[in-house]
Amino acid sequence: MATAGVKALLQPRSWTTVKTGLAVALNAVVQPVMSRTTYYMPNSDQPKPGLVAIGSPALANPTRFYDGLRFVGTANLDANGTLATLKLSNVSPGLHLYSARYPKDAIYNDLTFGLIAVYVTR
Repeated sequence: MATAGVKALLQPRSWTTVKTGLAVALNAVVQPVMSRTTYYMPNSDQPKPGLVAIGSPALANPTRFYDGLRFVGTANLDANGTLATLKLSNVSPGLHLYSARYPKDAIYNDLTFGLIAVYVTR
C-alpha cells in the first residue's frame, strides 16, 4: 500500500511509456529573447539607407541533458540554432525524469528547462 502511495506522489500528470530496447529521443528547443534594435546610420549601405537592424546573438554552447541529476549527454543546436536532439539507446527499465540545460555563455545565463517523464517497461 505504501508503494502505491509513493508511486502516485511521484507520478507526473503525464508521462511517456516505452519498451526496453527502444531508443528515446530528447528534444530541447532553446530560444533566446528575440529582440531587435534598429539604428539610424546615415552612412550605411543597407537596402533602406540609414537603417541598420541588430538582432539577438546566436547561442554558442551545446545543450546538456540530464536524467534526474545524472548527466546523459550533449547535443549541438541544429542549423536554425534553436533545436538540440539527443538520442538515447539501451535505456534501463524504470522511471526517468529528463531535463535539459543550456550552459552560460558570453551573452546568455544558464537556463534549465523542460522536465519529461519517461517510464521504460520490459
